[in-house]
Amino acid sequence: MGRQASINLADVRAAREHLIASNKPHGVIAIRRQIGRGSPQLISKFVTELKDQSRPRGNTTPLSSNDADIGIAWHTVSRGIENIIERAATQHPAAQFQDAPADDKTLLRLGKLEQLVLQQQDHLERIENLNHKLEEQLMQQQDLFDSWRHEQHADRLLLKTQLDQLAQFATKKPKTKPNKRGEQLDLYKDPKQS
Repeated sequence: MGRQASINLADVRAAREHLIASNKPHGVIAIRRQIGRGSPQLISKFVTELKDQSRPRGNTTPLSSNDADIGIAWHTVSRGIENIIERAATQHPAAQFQDAPADDKTLLRLGKLEQLVLQQQDHLERIENLNHKLEEQLMQQQDLFDSWRHEQHADRLLLKTQLDQLAQFATKKPKTKPNKRGEQLDLYKDPKQS
């Protein structure tokens, strides 16, 4: 029979929502600190489930733990690009219609704009991949640290036990042989006189 989980999805969700509301980091390690228990692997599994639940069904791209921050940044950039396109369209009304001929400057601007959008999307994907790799490295380092801390704790307990045994041994009085000498036997003494 396996060990029962010390935390559940509701614990992770509550801790994560609290950290997000407090505008604090809300990664696996921060959630573990907030809850006070649970393995990083289990918390990571629950965080992935939470992300899968909140992700729209049509979206197939993997999101990192900072998906909210990256999403906000991406929406800001996208909105800025849309504003530029709208301004270009209002400045050149002919560009709004497919049938109407557009001048070369407008087409050049739109081409550069599309190129900029593609570069930003590529940059965003690289940031997400880097973030994912850094999260994995952090979890590995946390696991190494936890195992090292466990080994140190075990070594300290062993040393403490040995010191306690030495202290007990040092405080014990050595057993002495009973003194069998007693009185000296006097062969010339009459036993009836005493």
